[in-house]
Amino acid sequence: MYTYRFEEHVLRMPIGSNEEEVAGRLGISAETVALIVENQAVARGRDTTAAEQCLGKLTPEQRAAVETHRVDMGKVYGPVCGRLLPNSRLIVDRFHVAKQFNDVVDDLRKKKHAEVQGELVEGPTEAVPCVDVGVSSQPEGSQARGARGVGRLVCRSACLEGSV
Repeated sequence: MYTYRFEEHVLRMPIGSNEEEVAGRLGISAETVALIVENQAVARGRDTTAAEQCLGKLTPEQRAAVETHRVDMGKVYGPVCGRLLPNSRLIVDRFHVAKQFNDVVDDLRKKKHAEVQGELVEGPTEAVPCVDVGVSSQPEGSQARGARGVGRLVCRSACLEGSV
């Protein structure tokens, strides 16, 4: 029912999206998007057979003309694409790279968090004495005199409020 050019457009849109989002953007049903995708480019499943069936829909000339292919990080797609797309270069999907990176960082954070924090010690809070506010009592230069005054003001206001 649709033109070949429209179907090609529909095939590109699900990259980084899903059928419902594509349907909403195009004003067609999600079922229509799924039907176009299924009839034009994909095979059911996420195994070697499905990958081979999908690429088998292309002629040998079309497969030879493919310069790059983007796949998720599944172990199936790389070898099949490498074999059936001889002139193509693999580009890993950014989403999957970022997700894997974040998972590794999160695991390390969880392992190191307890070490960095140390043991929890319950007890009264400790105050910071006025002399430890962080402004030198002997600053140099005209700008430093202003900083000294601010330091005294901070120290005095903290001491007056009873927080130290």
